[in-house]
Amino acid sequence: MSIEEFLAEIFVDFYEQMMLATGEIPSSEEFDLLFYEDDDSEEQMSDCEFVAKYCDEINNEEIIDGVYYYLIDDGCDFDFSLEKMVSHFVIDYIYNNYGNKSLVTIMNYLKKTDIKDVTEFFRSNEYFGKSLIESYIKNYEADVDYEEVRENATNNGDQELIDKWNRLSADYCSLNEMLRRVIVGLYDYYVSTGCDDITALSNTWAYFYRDFDPVGELDNMGVDFDTKQRYKAYVVKVMFADVYEDILNGSIIDSVNVYDRITDNFIVTSVNFNMCAIPNEEQIRNRFLKHFILLHYEKEKRIKNRTQTIKEGRGEVLKKFHPGHALDVIDFAKK
Repeated sequence: MSIEEFLAEIFVDFYEQMMLATGEIPSSEEFDLLFYEDDDSEEQMSDCEFVAKYCDEINNEEIIDGVYYYLIDDGCDFDFSLEKMVSHFVIDYIYNNYGNKSLVTIMNYLKKTDIKDVTEFFRSNEYFGKSLIESYIKNYEADVDYEEVRENATNNGDQELIDKWNRLSADYCSLNEMLRRVIVGLYDYYVSTGCDDITALSNTWAYFYRDFDPVGELDNMGVDFDTKQRYKAYVVKVMFADVYEDILNGSIIDSVNVYDRITDNFIVTSVNFNMCAIPNEEQIRNRFLKHFILLHYEKEKRIKNRTQTIKEGRGEVLKKFHPGHALDVIDFAKK
């Protein structure tokens, strides 16, 4: 489980408890129905997607209060240490709030203070701790210009602030990035065994169709078939969203080939109309996957694409198609 999944699960649990306590929903069964887009939908949202959709409702004083005291409870045994969670919260807080003149003192504190002391301050200072959690929830819908924040920090002599907390959270990658690496890793493996490009792409799709767990990690964790299917659906949305942004913000593939043009049109139309299906035509399917793989290794381009998406007001289209795109903040924050 990634740290995003871990935290999203906690937010969802507290949101459910609040709705049951206030009578907004009569039962947990009714709450589970919220994980579907509509009555006819068969695809269930992940916890991360759920938080992205209901972040305004989850950004609630009672929920933040409950989550805060839950996380600092020494009697709870978590997959992640509080120190790691705090470093995760802080990098989001910095990117969301840098430039706010009323927070200069806290930014200087984060710049100069050791992670252990910041963690202890999180534990002992309720206002500070809850502010970090609130900022993290808000980040699900925040339009953060990462390049601008880094540029301003450098100009203000605060590059150390960004670099420090990037390093402290560097062992994390988001669910999105983890799934990207799975797909790209399969392709790279086939190339390393001597497969030509077309064969490697086709074999990657074949693995993807048959079983998203080629080395058995999910089986070892007890993940059932339905959950694997949801991961498949999720990663396809990650792929579509990445390539969609690149096409509309100056594609890394400069080609006049008719199949490249058809592929581009297919991707853009699919996202704009909120449709998600793997192309049936092999050439289009392989060109789509190759574009995604090439883009994966161009992180700066992906960051620029997201920045441009925000500036040109296409964020709502992307959010509707793939709510989990907001999770990229932890990856885009790293240099």
